[in-house]
Amino acid sequence: MMKVGAKSTQELQTASSKIQQKEKAGEKLISVLSISGKMSVLDIGSGDGTLTLKLAKRTSGQVIRIDNSLDNLLPVKKQAEQEGITNITFLEMDARTMKFENKFDAIFSDSRLHLINGHDHVLGKIKDALKPGGILGLQIPLVTRATAFIDPIEKVTKSADMLGYYTNWTPQWLLPGPEGYDPLLKQTGVQAKSRIISEPIALSTLEESLHFFNYNLNILKDYTRLLPPDDIPKLESRIRKNVEEQLKSGEISFQMDRLFVLSNPEKFDLLAESIQRK
Repeated sequence: MMKVGAKSTQELQTASSKIQQKEKAGEKLISVLSISGKMSVLDIGSGDGTLTLKLAKRTSGQVIRIDNSLDNLLPVKKQAEQEGITNITFLEMDARTMKFENKFDAIFSDSRLHLINGHDHVLGKIKDALKPGGILGLQIPLVTRATAFIDPIEKVTKSADMLGYYTNWTPQWLLPGPEGYDPLLKQTGVQAKSRIISEPIALSTLEESLHFFNYNLNILKDYTRLLPPDDIPKLESRIRKNVEEQLKSGEISFQMDRLFVLSNPEKFDLLAESIQRK
């Protein structure tokens, strides 16, 4: 993980208030899903667990959080225990091979499915797991559209001493927009529609910029997994330097395009208004 030097309390608080864009989008997605009562919910690997806990607080029914990495589940489980939340079950499981049948009233995923290849398999498993008439809400960041976010990484991977590791390599998180995703929903029998909603993001300090990269660490792992261990610090150090260079010209601003999938598409306008509101 990229390291940042010691910062003042005020700087850390400022960074903390600005870098939670992913949670905010996820929270707003939850707010339009009408999860309540005793609904059973499946959460497919949503971030650091903040949203898993929010889902569990909205229902007295069972919430199952799956992730293909035990390391991602343990901190969420610890936090749930600390808060006395007892209606969450944690399972180490790949979304492409899960075997649930008509089990859940709602299925949710925030900023995770862009890291999974084979969306036809994932959507097929989601269809099997969701009860007839169930609620579906997915948020998939279209990272490749955020060039100001990707450029500091690709400047390093395209350098002479790194290029050999990335020749003929394509990141697994490339995804189509709705023009390519709605047919996939139809093909897999998932009763939902997709829509891109853009969110303006501005990163003005090194602290919040590097935190934004670290918060999307799974994306960085997609690059670092191709490198020998001794070269990973070199990659991270150069990315940090590139971020510093970008900030010399002002804040790093870009549009984060997010692909949302909703079983209740009439909520898209409300969701867009909420996300784009400053």
